[in-house]
Parts: sequence; C-alpha cells; structure tokens
Amino acid sequence: MKKRLKNSTEPELISKPRSSASEQYRSVRANLGFLIKDKNYKSILITSAEASAGKTTTGVNLALSFATQGTKVLYIDADLRKPMVHKHLGLSNLKGLTSHLVNDIPLDECIQTKEEFLGLDVLTSGPVPPNPAECLNSKAMDNLLSNVEGIYDLILIDTPPALVVGDAKVLASKKEIDGILLVARHNQTKKTELSQTKQNLKQVDANFIGIVLNDTPKTKHTYYYGA
Repeated sequence: MKKRLKNSTEPELISKPRSSASEQYRSVRANLGFLIKDKNYKSILITSAEASAGKTTTGVNLALSFATQGTKVLYIDADLRKPMVHKHLGLSNLKGLTSHLVNDIPLDECIQTKEEFLGLDVLTSGPVPPNPAECLNSKAMDNLLSNVEGIYDLILIDTPPALVVGDAKVLASKKEIDGILLVARHNQTKKTELSQTKQNLKQVDANFIGIVLNDTPKTKHTYYYGA
C-alpha cells in the first residue's frame, strides 16, 4: 500500500488515470504542448485571478501529464503565502524553494520526486518566509530560473492568485518567464477579474498563452488558446 502524508489530495492522473477528468487534463496538455513546442517556451507561470479557481489542482495534473509523455518537468510552488503543492502530492515541505533562496541549501537537496510521479520533479515552497515578494524578486530566484532551464524541458511555476497579492506580477516580469497560463472556474471567476488580471500583468509585458476553464457544463476543463 502506498504511504501518503496526512491531508494529501492525490492528483487525478495518479488516483484515476483513466477517468474523464484525466482525459481532459491530457487534452489540455496536448493543446498547450503544441504551442510550447512551436514557440520553444520553457518556463510557464500558472496563476488565477482569485483563490479556489483550481490553479494548483490543474497545474499539478498538467505537470504529471507532460511527464508521462517523457517531458522532463520541474513543478515549482512559488506560492510562498498559502502553499498547497506539497499537500496535493503528499510531500514534506520542510525544505523547498525558500530553503534554497534564503538558506542557500543546494537545489538538488530541495527537489523531491516519487516513483508514482511518472518522472515529475517537484520543488515545494519550503517554510513560509516573512517576505515572500522579496524572495521571489531576489537575484537568487533569477539564478534558479536560469539554472533549471538548462536541466529541464519544461518548468511550471505555481503562483498566488494575481489579484490577491503582487507575487505573480513579480515573477511575470522576469526575462526567464515565457508565458502565463490563467486558470479560471466556471460560474465563479468573473470576466472583470480576468480582464483586471491580464491588465495588471501586461504592465510587465506578460505573455498570456491561454486560459484553462474548470467545471464547464460540458467538460471538466476547457483550454482557450490566445488569452
């Protein structure tokens, strides 16, 4: 029997790989994958306008879906305020991104993986710092993003909701970031919130590559190209 950490929420692609939801994640991955390959994108931010849009659930399952295709993927939890990736994947969060940025712990000691992750590597947030925005805007973060681009085929970066705090904007401004994937929830996320999110992030020349809409009437997840 697999042993998981308390309160973990196993991703659909691991718990129910043949479910309709898993198929929808694969469909989104296929559509997004064409764009990433065509544009030679490598580092993608995953964010939402508001909380509870399904950002982390979507991001983790997309990362696993890419990994099943042989893509070498690193998933980074850059939500240093309310990190959730370790809970979704049943991982320890004693060491992670902040351990590397603040305490200079070697990156390879902070990255985690498991056999059931299908080749996906994960950098959890690490202990929540008193100054999240400063950590993300540091030279150490720039160096990390630059270094992992030479190791991985794809880096997916989970950020806090863009209208709640400014951390997504800080990361979107970095030259290493190729695109922004927005996650929204049907009948929850307002069009005005999406517009405001795009407007805010475009102030730093963010490149929007699409929207994943959760819980649509006909399908679990819908991907719209050209957000």
